[in-house]
Amino acid sequence: MTSGVADILVRNARLQGRGDALADIAISDSVILKVAARVDIDARAIVDAQGLVVYVANTTTQPGQTDGFSIADHVRVVSDYLGGSGLDMVLVNDDPPPDHLRAHYAERGVAYLEPTAAELAKVEDLGVRAVTAPVIDKWSGPRDLWLKQDTIRHDAARVATALLRLVDERRPRLRALP
Repeated sequence: MTSGVADILVRNARLQGRGDALADIAISDSVILKVAARVDIDARAIVDAQGLVVYVANTTTQPGQTDGFSIADHVRVVSDYLGGSGLDMVLVNDDPPPDHLRAHYAERGVAYLEPTAAELAKVEDLGVRAVTAPVIDKWSGPRDLWLKQDTIRHDAARVATALLRLVDERRPRLRALP
């Protein structure tokens, strides 16, 4: 398989380092997926999870791996990996990188994935709710990364803020007492 789920983050105060990933997925409040190559997981555990399952969408294509892919194509691959169900939402960056960064990466075969209305509609047609938020790291120049291609990356703090908002939207609100 050329793509799988690389990172599974579960959010639930009850977990407290239990060490049983499948059990953690089953009882977590949310399951956050980040796609990368050559990692196997139990997709059934994610599909059966009671919590919110969110894929943090790639911001760019990766030369030789996802050339020509759109945001919807990435979502389709994740959904297919999960057996066609189980993916509730995709978090998509809506904070476009500066033109000089787009040009810098385009010269290297890396294309920014533009979250157009038409593209987000294609995601929704797959049965996955598309949610946009400003989640990229807007740095000013190239980085020398060990064993990784330099590209437009997610900003961890911005992604965390967006994900916490999504989870909090789903929590039941307490009613005020009369």
